[in-house]
Amino acid sequence: MIVCPKCHKENQDHYKFCLGCGAKLSAVAAPEPVAPPTESSPAARTPEVGRANAPAPEAAVPRPAPASSPVPPASSAHAPAAPEVPSPGAAATASPAPGVCPKCGTQNPEGFNFCGRCGTPLGAAPSQPAQAQPQPVVPPAAPAPAPVAAPPPGIVPPAGGAAAMPTAADVGSARTVFLSPDAAGGTAPGTVHAARLVMLGADGQPVGERLLQNEALKVGRDEGPPWTDDTYLDPEHATIVPAEGGVRVEDHGSLNGIFFRLEGRTEIRDGDCFRIGQELLRFEELPEPTPDEDGTEKMGSPNPGYWGRVVVLVDPDLPSAAWPFAAETVTLGREQGDITFPQDGYVSGTHARIVGTDAGIFLEDLDSSNGTYVRVRSGDVVGFGTTLLIGQRLFRIERP
Repeated sequence: MIVCPKCHKENQDHYKFCLGCGAKLSAVAAPEPVAPPTESSPAARTPEVGRANAPAPEAAVPRPAPASSPVPPASSAHAPAAPEVPSPGAAATASPAPGVCPKCGTQNPEGFNFCGRCGTPLGAAPSQPAQAQPQPVVPPAAPAPAPVAAPPPGIVPPAGGAAAMPTAADVGSARTVFLSPDAAGGTAPGTVHAARLVMLGADGQPVGERLLQNEALKVGRDEGPPWTDDTYLDPEHATIVPAEGGVRVEDHGSLNGIFFRLEGRTEIRDGDCFRIGQELLRFEELPEPTPDEDGTEKMGSPNPGYWGRVVVLVDPDLPSAAWPFAAETVTLGREQGDITFPQDGYVSGTHARIVGTDAGIFLEDLDSSNGTYVRVRSGDVVGFGTTLLIGQRLFRIERP
């Protein structure tokens, strides 16, 4: 027998956690057994925490059920005839049998609050329901948004897909809608279009959503939560309107714009801005110099065939370093490529590339860890499933 150092309850030698208080039991040899107290002793008159009755003799304590002895599943209209160990999903919707651990399936004596094998809290004892009441679930506080200079690394779509996201009913009743209802504008004429704007936390999981149906959502610090405290947004930043296949972004001449996360490749034009890691970059075409209208030739350095360049922007209106290129393909990365940023830990070793073809000029993400973000041109439609960077927050456009 092992005596719990916290509540002094006797436990079987194979138990790892105390049946009375859940404390982790020491792996060292248990002390000599203590003689059971008599009715006149204080120990016999003081009930132990976490159990309803005095412990049964050691021989009467059931051993953990072997792996080959399944626990009957919760009754269900669709349950199979043969008993099966309930899956984690079934455990969330049905209560296990008394004394059966919902995690490892071990049978524990009735009246105990913790599993002796894994320490998982058990269901409430019949005589002490108050001790086994579940703690209220408190939704986690919204994580601090990543600075606009670097989208949070490791942002991935939720593993649960659409089923793991909160529904519109959940947001409207049990949760606070994070987008201001007053932000809706006029209804677009013609066919009804709808979309869901899902806010993502730092781990990529949904933390709220807003259903848009033929309404224009205004973005800006003057439009209320969640935009109010985001200093990377203009007072009147942009408008997002549901459209065929996604949402249309109308930029109101904002300073920092709205960016979408690139999947695969996209065509870029002269003046388009994009982000890799903490770097804000702009692509510029370098056409062949032509004389002025009066025939005056322009003086400049020899051009070996440059057709474009990448410019670093220390702010959206202030260019810094620039890299001209003449090759058809230009690779950007932290360790490898034609243009490297060795000091930026958010840039992947080989991050993205620019490809010039007869069909156009394309920017392509090379499966980077933190993604490549491209500034949305005003009036463009962003498709369903796309991640948007709006100020300091990430959103995903989903079907209604």
